[in-house]
Amino acid sequence: MLERNLAHFCLFSTFTLGGALLATNGCSSSQAASDSQVTSNGGSAGAIATSSGGAAGLSVGDGNGGSAVMLNIAGDTQSMGGAPDAGKPAEIFTTLPEGFTASQSLPTDEAPRGGYKLIGPLADVAPPASDACANILRAVVRDFQDSHVDFGEQKGAGMGFLLEALGDDRKPVLNPVRTAQNDIMSFGDWYHNVDGVNLPFVVDFWIEPVNGTYIFSSGLFFPLDGVGYPETAQGHDGKQHSFLFTTELHTSFKYQGQEKFLFRGDDDVWVFVNGHLVVDLGGVHGPEEGSVDLDAQAAALGIVVGTSYHLDLFHAERKPAGSNFRIETTLDFTGCGEVLPGDVVVK
Repeated sequence: MLERNLAHFCLFSTFTLGGALLATNGCSSSQAASDSQVTSNGGSAGAIATSSGGAAGLSVGDGNGGSAVMLNIAGDTQSMGGAPDAGKPAEIFTTLPEGFTASQSLPTDEAPRGGYKLIGPLADVAPPASDACANILRAVVRDFQDSHVDFGEQKGAGMGFLLEALGDDRKPVLNPVRTAQNDIMSFGDWYHNVDGVNLPFVVDFWIEPVNGTYIFSSGLFFPLDGVGYPETAQGHDGKQHSFLFTTELHTSFKYQGQEKFLFRGDDDVWVFVNGHLVVDLGGVHGPEEGSVDLDAQAAALGIVVGTSYHLDLFHAERKPAGSNFRIETTLDFTGCGEVLPGDVVVK
């Protein structure tokens, strides 16, 4: 476990806890206004990690072939909620906030941590008028049907499905000369709103503070149960659940040194740092791990201590019967879940 503490997260919306409305400005209690610059650098991303150990980071898994995760740390974007460093620190939520569903896991899984709350269809969630900062992250979760060519079927595993650089829209780009072309055929649907193909929802995650780290861990991760498309499948708990969805989360963090990530997933896991791919665990496979040591790759990634960079997470649950999702980190997050301008649904 890393020794550094995460100051706190930011959520760009107001919400309630114990009946009290919280809408504080600012993000990191350790961050001054002069640190609000979010930068972007090019250059080589260094070696791609495909397996390693580690103590803290982000892990996403699926009990039997079902989760895909991408994590990106990059710069140069604006959040819908305002500047990351708007003022005073926010409260850390040490217990499950009102309206959130506690994470669940099977008895044989790691202990569940954190929780989530389905806010509603993306089209019905207006951009917030103020910042409310805490250890809560906002994401867009898109539901798919098993008729989609990339979901519901067994796929192969391997490296090289994606290009090493993100696209101009801060979305990952499928490698046109990849091998095993049939493993991913309609990647543009995964993280864009496509009428008749997916249904986008907004979901908030509560990341639980645990002994100096912040953890979200669910061995039964089904945030869209009861909404979206009516298709269900039996999970490892013997119950019917809504599988086949993607998760997209955009935030930022202040690099202070010594931060590390551990990534684990049954299926695709891709990590980008400053716009470059550093972990490539593509395809549908059993649990695999990859890790990133930011200090070791700082020069190659163009990241500097004391500066903020964006972090973008992309996840996909592609095949029943398991859906595991784990985030463990000590990062000092300074942005808390923006919806990219191109994804905002205008009525």
